[in-house]
Amino acid sequence: MSDIDVRIGRKLQKIRESKNLSLNDVGLKVGKARNTIHAYEKGKISISVDALNSICNVLDCCFVDVLNEIVQDIKREEK
Repeated sequence: MSDIDVRIGRKLQKIRESKNLSLNDVGLKVGKARNTIHAYEKGKISISVDALNSICNVLDCCFVDVLNEIVQDIKREEK
């Protein structure tokens, strides 16, 4: 598990919760098990670009924006 996996997972979880969607809701819509979505959100497994894009489509967000936000967070922390 890398720091970037954890950061992506946290961001996805925050977005999912803001949309009032369950792990099951997202999993069903992207064809992944609830446990897999949970593992992504906890940074326990790395997420592929395809999976990230699919999840972001369900969450009505752009995966590039998610990644850009993470980069900005890292830059702020480095100051």
